Amino acid sequence: MRIVFLDGSGVAEPGLDRQVEKRLRALVRDSEEVSLLYHNDSKWMQLCEWAGRRVEAAYPEKHIERVGVGFRLPMDALTAGLRYTRVLEPSEVEKDRVERWMIDQADYAVIYMQPLLCMGVRQLRIFRYAQDKLGDRCINLCSSATEKKIQECAQRLPQWQRVVMEGLLMRTPKRELARQLGVSMTTVHSYQLAAQQEVTNALLGTEMPSRRCALFGFSRWRMPSCDKNALYQAALYLLRCCRVDSFLVPQEIYSPATEPMQMLCAACENWHPKVRITCMTPRQPGGWMSSMAIMERELTYEQHSTAIRHKRLEERHAMIDASDILLCKVTETWRSGLSYARRKRIPVINLAEYGMEKG
Repeated sequence: MRIVFLDGSGVAEPGLDRQVEKRLRALVRDSEEVSLLYHNDSKWMQLCEWAGRRVEAAYPEKHIERVGVGFRLPMDALTAGLRYTRVLEPSEVEKDRVERWMIDQADYAVIYMQPLLCMGVRQLRIFRYAQDKLGDRCINLCSSATEKKIQECAQRLPQWQRVVMEGLLMRTPKRELARQLGVSMTTVHSYQLAAQQEVTNALLGTEMPSRRCALFGFSRWRMPSCDKNALYQAALYLLRCCRVDSFLVPQEIYSPATEPMQMLCAACENWHPKVRITCMTPRQPGGWMSSMAIMERELTYEQHSTAIRHKRLEERHAMIDASDILLCKVTETWRSGLSYARRKRIPVINLAEYGMEKG
């Protein structure tokens, strides 16, 4: 089964990643082999990639692959390998017809389309093409209540933006709006874009999803250069595409002197200086949390084991329990924490599986 994700209008509903994941789970439940096709780097597409990773982790017994259709994906081989199982480059298809080619191959298409928030005619045409080709198998995740919310938000817009948005709500042609306002079509279009952005921001609010990544399995010292680069690129991918805003690291590497911490800090500073890096710290059962834990620089767990190997495994289990995704470099499944993460059904990126040197 092939499921394609198509760009539509601006996303104007919070929690949409959960809706995408729920719909994907329903679609893949009865299929053993599933291909999820993505074709660019928009926020909507990144949201769908995250949902795809979650579903892939939830059904390890199924063959689910993430496929990047390569026209709009300028990235190096490592980043492409992290994001996608494979990349398709259908050379016989013209660049501006790639979405139609994907729809022709698809069993289902998933899109978020609210015409009032659509900033281009092209997306509407693609949406209509998908509807004509797939009928009910073209799934629009925009809820019916969104238009009413748009009307409410339009009343709070500045005057000219409000006039244009109300005209669009009444299906008034832009040429007629330009005549009524005594401005050019270009000015009407500028008012429309500004109004759509204001409405989208109002509907989404300021709350952003908070996602934490557990990180372990990296050598403290003398990491090969390929491992350093892989860790840096993987961290950037998690920050930019998976919207991770905090990392949870083991106590043994929580120091500015360790090489994994240096790569992680460099990636975080490159993306956003406010990304949190938290240390997983053991405490004895019934013990008190430290002052650093209260400041959110530490996350504590109760340590029951005494053997060093068991302590490490206990620490990794606690990290996995507190995280949404795992980034690691381990070469064995048993007693490494990897099998536990897969049982917990969280997405895993194991850099040891990408053909790099073992650290």
